[in-house]
Amino acid sequence: EAVAAAARESAPMRLCVSGGGRFGRGRYSVVYAGLDGDVAALVDLVHRIRAGLIAADLPVDQKQYRPHVTLARPGDRVTNQQAAQDLLTLRRYYGPSWTAGELVLYKSDFGKAPTGVQPHYTPMAAAPLGG
Repeated sequence: EAVAAAARESAPMRLCVSGGGRFGRGRYSVVYAGLDGDVAALVDLVHRIRAGLIAADLPVDQKQYRPHVTLARPGDRVTNQQAAQDLLTLRRYYGPSWTAGELVLYKSDFGKAPTGVQPHYTPMAAAPLGG
């Protein structure tokens, strides 16, 4: 219900991929694409979802939200030096915009695989924005 309520209060958002980079360390590093456009509205939506989940006594990730799209989880298999050219290209990228009209909340589980961390994403709730 917290997700649906937050989605109803938000209009669809115009977003685009813009730049990117790498965050995290070691086996938990992430290569990401940044977002541009209605990012302030997206951050506000995330804050309202978190508040609703906390009010419902559900677990919430307390890390600062960084609007992004996860592209890869290379872990410690690829160093920054090895990925330097790809990261430089990604940082310069500015993609076409799209309208995000639906909110989907995912649960992230990080299991182990022979090559490192093997993430699995499970959709937990979905709702139209402005619905």
